[in-house]
Amino acid sequence: MLQLIAIINTTTESIDADTRPGGSALERARQALADGAHWVDIGGQATNPWASQGDVETEWKSIADVLPTLLNESPGRISLDTFRPEVAEQALASGKIIINDVTMFHDPRMIELAVAHSVMCIVSHLPLAANGSIAWAHGNATMDDETDVLRELLERRRQMIQAGVNPDHIILDPGIGFGKTSKLNRKLLEFGSLATDRQLLHKLDPQAVREPTIKVLIGHSQKRMIAEAFGGDKTDPIANQKAGQIAAKAGASYLRVHNPSLYQKLIDQ
Repeated sequence: MLQLIAIINTTTESIDADTRPGGSALERARQALADGAHWVDIGGQATNPWASQGDVETEWKSIADVLPTLLNESPGRISLDTFRPEVAEQALASGKIIINDVTMFHDPRMIELAVAHSVMCIVSHLPLAANGSIAWAHGNATMDDETDVLRELLERRRQMIQAGVNPDHIILDPGIGFGKTSKLNRKLLEFGSLATDRQLLHKLDPQAVREPTIKVLIGHSQKRMIAEAFGGDKTDPIANQKAGQIAAKAGASYLRVHNPSLYQKLIDQ
């Protein structure tokens, strides 16, 4: 069944800072769960092109008040959007979380934490050429082949499995908006069908066809590609819903979204 992961940003530099509902991050997270989200994804470091890169202390302070409370109120339904192992480690000391890393678990310490705590991992694609740099990816949006995205994700997935991560704990996210052309970002809405193409998987990673079916997350919500692909404003609910419908039809298991209630019809189908 399709599951919804609600985006709960705690920083004013996030792309939704001007459009998100009022209230504290805790209030917004509670409302998202009430609106049908299966998970909430808490993020204290913005990763858009104009965001500044804060330090570990700043990121942790921005989530420290909300995370423990949510882990107590809604255990098993919390994801943490971070690429810093120091932040992930502090969060894991508070309880079980999903680790959502937009740098594709570039830092080996993130993989070590995933193994040690046996947690679910959202492995979001960042071009290997970026060497873990989000800024580089935003400044070099040249990747234009979805098969290359899958190949690089499978390489990292294999590395994680060899390190001891349970293959059933790995969710692949093609990383819409990170180092890709506009044309590719639109294609990646249908990444679910690509990641489950057994013939292609056998070609890229023969072991993958003998392991649990690869789960895919699509994070399209309110990104620039929405306006580029469908016209109008990137926050337009109809365009965002249409993108989610395309992703779900192509086999995505998860949608990472700003407004869970907008996608309830997809859950009911």
